[in-house]
Amino acid sequence: MGTRPLPSAAMSGRARVSSREHSLNVALAVVMAGWLLLMPLPLGSARPAYWLINAVAVGAIGSWYWWSLTRLGAGVRFGLRAVPLVALTYLLLIGWIAVQALPLGVAPAVTLADGQPLDWAAVSVAPDTTWLVLLQVLTYGGCFALIMQVAANRGRAQLLLELIFFGVAAYALLGLVLLADGDTLLGLPKWAYQGSATGPFVNRNSFATFLAIGAAVGAALLTCSNTRLLPHARWMRVALILAALLIIGTAIFATKSRMGAASAAVGVLVTLLVGGIRAKWGALRWVAVAGATVASGGAMAWAFGSGVLERLITVDDADGRAVLYSQVLEMIHARPLFGFGAGTFEQAFPLYHRLPLSTDVIWDKAHSTYLTLWVELGFVGGSLPLLAIAILVIHLLLSLGRSDEYWSPSAAALGAIAVVAVHSLVDFSIEIQAVALLFVALLALGVAQKRTGTGP
Repeated sequence: MGTRPLPSAAMSGRARVSSREHSLNVALAVVMAGWLLLMPLPLGSARPAYWLINAVAVGAIGSWYWWSLTRLGAGVRFGLRAVPLVALTYLLLIGWIAVQALPLGVAPAVTLADGQPLDWAAVSVAPDTTWLVLLQVLTYGGCFALIMQVAANRGRAQLLLELIFFGVAAYALLGLVLLADGDTLLGLPKWAYQGSATGPFVNRNSFATFLAIGAAVGAALLTCSNTRLLPHARWMRVALILAALLIIGTAIFATKSRMGAASAAVGVLVTLLVGGIRAKWGALRWVAVAGATVASGGAMAWAFGSGVLERLITVDDADGRAVLYSQVLEMIHARPLFGFGAGTFEQAFPLYHRLPLSTDVIWDKAHSTYLTLWVELGFVGGSLPLLAIAILVIHLLLSLGRSDEYWSPSAAALGAIAVVAVHSLVDFSIEIQAVALLFVALLALGVAQKRTGTGP
């Protein structure tokens, strides 16, 4: 006749499993932090080869993590049921992109201006490109799921947030050094945007969005007194964050990106607003923060913002953008339901490109992520990512209502959404993988705070 284990033995066994699970999650946090901070180095991961490498990396990290959990007899802290509507929209998006790439012969032919019809076996005009986009979307989903597991512990989520912030500040400093030391792209001659800070990115606007998201994270850290990496002495913590924000702000102005500066301002203001409300600032604190924000922003603009000001005064591409957008809207009207296929704007736009839009320029981007989504995925499919983010905003607002000392991840995520929402109106920075993965990681960190605790 068997004997039951003593309660103390059972408790000891559970404690060992919990300790090993904690060590596993700490290891996952370190691996994900390192991966995210290395992401911008190879040209912002804006090439298909890097998409493949990152997809393999996320798959390998995810496989190792779930295999390790299985060995421990533990389960994931966050599954699909944690964000069911977001998971549903994500799965629908994956399914629709796959349908676009398959040779189903269901999409209507495109009629050119001369009346000639063009037809394809698949919805996508370039199925190989659409499969590559699907690979990216799967990478984003894997990143979101893994960061959610890291964020299951609030202290660990806070640590990762601080690592991200100072990582962005390091890239800002790198951008300023590269600009001052020969204006190179990681030591190589630039082929575009000479005279503007681009860091490891090719495009100054992508670098500006990356930095603006980091600025929103810094603003969130200012509102929350609980930290992991930073010293607990308030004056030291504030001084370090402000120093890093000064570097980031200087680099944003050095990019000469108009919308980069505008989106950073919006992101910081949104973050300070939601963080200040959550921290229950008094009137004196609000006045002090508002004054300091305006003064520091004005000082950086005066000292380093001449390039941005010059480009604001001479808006030389407004007419071209207006003509571009009108022709992009024609594309949406031609295939409002099916779209032309994920990632295929560059291949599809020549069918509609005509004067007076310059023919000396290769228009491989719509210069508006919203329009790009609707051109490539159709109005319904292209609205799925926007719907998912809207749902996440609700989750983030709910997470801010927790009676908890860690709210900076949720505030940072809302600030990042504000940055991306504004800059995506007239640019494509979020379509650059390093920027997109940083954004996805912050969304996961923020939304996880609705249910996180202090466990393993």
